[in-house]
Amino acid sequence: MTKTFRTVVFAAAILAQAAVPGWMLAKHHLILTRGDRVSLPVTIGDPRDLFMGHYARLSVVGDLPPLLEGVPKGYLRYYCDQRYAKRLDRARVPYRGELTVRVWRGSALAEALTIDGKPAHVFLEQTGVAAREKEDGLLRLVAFDDIPDPLFEDREDFAAVTGLDPLWDARGIVLPLTPEDWWRAKRGPLPGDPPMTPPEAARRWDRIFKLMKCFAQEATPICFPIFNRLPAGSTGSFPELAAAYYKAIRAAHWRIGSRETSLFFVGDAGEMPPRQVLDTMRKVFSGGRWLLPAATLPKGLDSDGVVLLLDAPPAKDPGASWMLRGPAPSGWKPPKGCVGFLERRDPLGDVAPPVPGEAARLVARLRAQGEGGVTYSALMACVDALFREAVARGDGALADRALLLDDRRTLHALFEHCVSYDEYRALVARLAERERAGRRVLLGGWPAVAPLAADPPPPPRSTLLTVRAVLELAEALGFGPDAGE
Repeated sequence: MTKTFRTVVFAAAILAQAAVPGWMLAKHHLILTRGDRVSLPVTIGDPRDLFMGHYARLSVVGDLPPLLEGVPKGYLRYYCDQRYAKRLDRARVPYRGELTVRVWRGSALAEALTIDGKPAHVFLEQTGVAAREKEDGLLRLVAFDDIPDPLFEDREDFAAVTGLDPLWDARGIVLPLTPEDWWRAKRGPLPGDPPMTPPEAARRWDRIFKLMKCFAQEATPICFPIFNRLPAGSTGSFPELAAAYYKAIRAAHWRIGSRETSLFFVGDAGEMPPRQVLDTMRKVFSGGRWLLPAATLPKGLDSDGVVLLLDAPPAKDPGASWMLRGPAPSGWKPPKGCVGFLERRDPLGDVAPPVPGEAARLVARLRAQGEGGVTYSALMACVDALFREAVARGDGALADRALLLDDRRTLHALFEHCVSYDEYRALVARLAERERAGRRVLLGGWPAVAPLAADPPPPPRSTLLTVRAVLELAEALGFGPDAGE
């Protein structure tokens, strides 16, 4: 072998080695510059992998568009900075985002990932700042009202309907469970209740476990109501029933495998539990505490394990630690003795007032971007703003029209989670009773079913979420092309 030949072979090997990465770079450039752009709603989670490193796993929500069918799914990756990897990895509900993909000649590359309309790294950085701001020693508890059982089938749907991100928006949850719920699940129907089959009773009790599993974390308080009244028609001694109630809660609680979670017990306004019940609770949960709605520490109780629930800061020392009802006031520095806040949310009816000018601004931006440049999160933000405008104006028809554009908050979403028609009929009857009690039901499709609550038909499906549908809703609310921002 001559020296010239060896030189040629060596040069060819060098060129071959350089050609592979060179072609990869060139191909990536061609895909990103000439490829068709596709936007995909995705969920983001599980970024730490022994073999892949800090690449977040992206899962497409819904069906793939025809352009991406058959294309290898290597584009469904997002390199996550190690500062945010732990945050994504520990999220109980996967983050939702928008992935922009370029497709060219059967190959695809991810171009950008946004979460809540912001670049992923910006969103994660701001989320981290918000989380650090919450690590101020204050408790943030959220109490939910009247959550239909079918929502407990899917943690993601539950979080979407309640509007709560369990990881960042709250440090604890008050479970919507009463002694009556426990009695129905463990002992049978109450007088006047319709007959309940064993599977229905098991599902009612199982809601406790599902909620706890959704929200439980080492530092997250979980709150239960105090057993301060006997269910109607019940028999047996009060202490025995209270002990059975707390032991059943403890059995469900330990199933999630965390013995470090703080436990609070919430009393109803004006109803002090008997001392024997508090003693029973202390025996079952030695580290448990209870929230009492009282202006001062009741006589006969020591302050150990007691947190008073107040409507306003006290004028003088109430004799125990205390919490305020409602969210924390902006810029408010809690005085001595304050340990946090308890906020009540109604996932089916409570709606925040519209932000002045927000709907007009979002509609104008949506109209300027057009069908090709808008993201799913931007569409949803616009729908939410229009929904709140319709509710504030008292226009029930347009509010329901807006809700039907949000498939997370429709009666049909609950209907699909019901295991039988009888369960669906019972759900509708429960919602109808709620409305008769003066609490409106804000679920897309509900007005079409409400007049026939005794024998309800399947509710209408969600309307296809498109720019055109959102703009038509905006024009119906008066946000036309000439309305201005």
